[in-house]
Order: sequence, then C-alpha cells, then structure tokens
Amino acid sequence: DVIEGSKDPAVGGAKELDFLSHHCEEGHVAETARFEALGRLLGDVRACARRGAKELSDLMGELAGTAEKLSKSMIEHMAQEESDVFPTLMKILCPVEQRRMVWKLVQAMPLRLLERFMPWIARKISEKDMEVWLSDMNEVATDAIESSPERPLVELLSRWAHRTLEGDADAESDNPAAFPITT
Repeated sequence: DVIEGSKDPAVGGAKELDFLSHHCEEGHVAETARFEALGRLLGDVRACARRGAKELSDLMGELAGTAEKLSKSMIEHMAQEESDVFPTLMKILCPVEQRRMVWKLVQAMPLRLLERFMPWIARKISEKDMEVWLSDMNEVATDAIESSPERPLVELLSRWAHRTLEGDADAESDNPAAFPITT
C-alpha cells in the first residue's frame, strides 16, 4: 500500500504510475477488441471476395472505417503514454532500470517489425542520440559479458538504424510501413 502524505517522490511517482497503468490497461483492452473486430472483418472480406458476393463493397467500407478508428485510437493512446506515462517512469526509474525496460520491449518485438522501424526511428532522432541509444542497448544486452547471445540482436538494430544515417533512400519515408522487409 502507498503511504498517504509521504514526501518521498518515489512513493508519489509509484502511486501516479499505478493510476496511469490502470488507465493505459483499459486502453489496451479497448484496442485489443478493435484489432479483433478488424481481424473478423478481414475474414469476412476474404470470404465475400471468394464467393463474389455483392456485399463486398459494404464490407470494404466497414473495414476501412474500423481501421481508421483503430489508427486514431492508437495515436491518441500513444500520445497519452508519451505525455503521462513516460515522464513518470523517468522520475521513478533509474537509468539502468529504464534501459532494461526498453531492452525487454525490444526483445518482445518481432524482428520484421524492428527492421521496418529502426530506420524510421533513426530518422526521427539525432545521430548522436541514436548512437547513445544503441550503446545503451548494447550495454544492457551484454550485461558485462562479451559473448552474450543478445549481441547479434544489437548488431541487427545497429545495422537497421544506420540505413538512414548512411543515406538509404528506402529509409527516407515518414511511413515505417514503406520500408522494405528483406528476406
């Protein structure tokens, strides 16, 4: 339990984080439902297309509307997390804990997604900030062990991020979905 009236900033930050976490979790549940609805609509569109059904046009409109609502919802949700959650985490977590949290997030992401987003992220921040970020990822990944099994992932992140720094034309888009996936 949080101690009421405590002057400790970590206690206040933890209480604030609990509130924000609950609020964000509600958003995650709503977005999951939207993704599931989108998946069902995609299945319906495929089935109608195979049958040559006349209602395909209506389903395509519904699909586009659902995708648009999901996009807007996610943009709003991420803006809220960036303005409220991230600053709170920065207040209550030390830099080492922050790096570990980011590393766990990176590890949880599919490689193909990372391959698309690293050039886009590199383009959004300065070269110096990207080098610091990559150095932090390397530090937390290796955890002072030179032969860490995570080293190849850090090397991939670095290679993908440097696509932009080296002037890769494919990395010039503002849309991360525009980046090619190599096979």
